Amino acid sequence: MKNEDLWKKLKKGDVKALGVIYDRYADMLYSYGMKMTENPELVKDCIQDLFVCLYEKRDQIATPKDIQSYLLVSLKRDICLKVSDLIKKNRMNTDIDEIKYFRIRIDMQTTIDETWIEEEQLKVLQDAINMLSPQQQEVIYLRYYKDMSVREVSEIAEIKIQTVKNVAVTAMRKLRTNKTLIELFSSDGCVLMGNG
Repeated sequence: MKNEDLWKKLKKGDVKALGVIYDRYADMLYSYGMKMTENPELVKDCIQDLFVCLYEKRDQIATPKDIQSYLLVSLKRDICLKVSDLIKKNRMNTDIDEIKYFRIRIDMQTTIDETWIEEEQLKVLQDAINMLSPQQQEVIYLRYYKDMSVREVSEIAEIKIQTVKNVAVTAMRKLRTNKTLIELFSSDGCVLMGNG
């Protein structure tokens, strides 16, 4: 069933439609949320709260152009708000900007199991990714890992379309000119070294 049809059913109070939307996007939302904070319980709570709110306020929420982008933006804001509240309540010496510090973390074992890349190469790749700014990591993750359009990345990252393009080009250039990465991956023809 198309997302638009599911959303119409949700607006009419169809709990099954909400369940289908949840099933389609929960894993992706969790993966994205864990790049903002390393607190899995907080991310799970935020996802659950997002879907409860979605159902409770279904009459007030306009139909989004893109459900995936809408859910990611909503989750991002919710995580930032909840972490900010926790910081205030616990009087922690943490700045909210640290929560917006988006990080790509390579799942070493899964990647080794599913690809030809070895652990040593993955560590070098992770080090190279860590050299990118949080904004560059978020753009790379959404654009290339999740294969989203420039417009979708713009909405989720809350930056202009031209900025998305500029950030992506700069980040890929940094990765492609990393000497250690070139040495490790040049013989394997890694996509990072390609023209994409």
